[in-house]
Amino acid sequence: MRKDGSMIDPFECSVIFDQEVRGFFQERKTRFPYAVLALENEVRMSLSGAPHVNQVLRNNYADFRLRSQLKKMGRWLVWKVSNRFFAKNKLRYQVALSRTPVIETEVVDFLDEEGLERFTECSLPLGVTLSLQEVATKGTAFSLLGRISTHEEFSSLLKNERFMLQFNRAVRKNVFSVRNFLSQEKIALLVVHDAHHVAGRIICAAAEQCGIPVVEVAHGYTQCPNLISVSPVIASVEVVWSDQLASRIRCFGLPSDRCRVVSFGFPKSLVCRCPLPRFRQALVLVNPISRMSVREREIYHSEMSHVLRMFCDHGWLVKLRVHPSEKYLSVVADFFCDFDVILRKDTLENDLANSRIVVGTASSVLVEALFNGIPVIQLAGDKDIRLEHLTVKQSVDLAWNDVESILSNANNRHSSNVPEFRSLRFREFLIDLVQDCSLI
Repeated sequence: MRKDGSMIDPFECSVIFDQEVRGFFQERKTRFPYAVLALENEVRMSLSGAPHVNQVLRNNYADFRLRSQLKKMGRWLVWKVSNRFFAKNKLRYQVALSRTPVIETEVVDFLDEEGLERFTECSLPLGVTLSLQEVATKGTAFSLLGRISTHEEFSSLLKNERFMLQFNRAVRKNVFSVRNFLSQEKIALLVVHDAHHVAGRIICAAAEQCGIPVVEVAHGYTQCPNLISVSPVIASVEVVWSDQLASRIRCFGLPSDRCRVVSFGFPKSLVCRCPLPRFRQALVLVNPISRMSVREREIYHSEMSHVLRMFCDHGWLVKLRVHPSEKYLSVVADFFCDFDVILRKDTLENDLANSRIVVGTASSVLVEALFNGIPVIQLAGDKDIRLEHLTVKQSVDLAWNDVESILSNANNRHSSNVPEFRSLRFREFLIDLVQDCSLI
């Protein structure tokens, strides 16, 4: 809080953080532009203190094996040969919005109506296929990423001149390959999630060189104070979850981001707006326990025990939803073995549909629940993150009166007033992008 009583926006931290990142990249960006392009998101994670950068690379790019790379290179060579005989004339688009399937269907329908053809993967002779992702991840660039993922110090490897030179050449080669693929396949528009990862950044760089717009629809509600995975915006346009969030990112993000961040409302509001169930079940979001230190586990167990005991004592069913990064359900089960709770993986839609209230620290799931009309309690975590429309409660201070008040909609008055996703405006926006594409 400032001296005048106004609240400090957590995103203000991103201004100082960007200066630190620019200082780290100052020399490298000139000498190794493609290497920096590919790894900037991971470097930002590392500089922000994230301890699991290597694990992220392993999860996203575990496909480093020689056999797999040889298959990709073989398909690429087949494509280059067959492309000489089978030219494409019709403009195409790629839409990959698996986390918002209803919006994906709408986008596909109206782009088809506009006369464009959907591209998923290229069919080659002998029943072989080649996807855009495979083109971006072929060759030595991702073999070198295997070296990054197993290296003890991620940042120290970036100071290795020989490695950076090799990786820069390999990424540049992949960018040129993707650029050639996009041009030959007549792709005029890409609408995707997660353009900020290594492969996505390569695709975005190639698309920019071709004059092809890339629209990234954020798969989560941006919470990181340093705006990691958002700033700098690598896609042509970043579609975030709310107008308020877009305004904040434009205010504190890089100047180059201000014209690239837009919102058309909550992108998942078309998925489920189901009536609340009659039975009393609380969905409690569990933080990744396996990443916590012993001391952090003790504190977290003490805080969550109060919350779980309160619901159980009042006769409620408690369903635990683990964080996607939590790999070991047994760890969570042992952690909460003192409580009669439900612990099994299910789709988010089912979890929300079966719950009358959702409780947890700052998470995109809380926003999804709120925007679908489900009462929400945000628990204060170790970071000062306040999601819009929500009142933050300390776990130990949470009382049953607070729960009853929220259930009666006294503190949840915004849930029914959240605007639907403006699909018609989104449609017009995409059509304008396609018409401005340099391929037309």
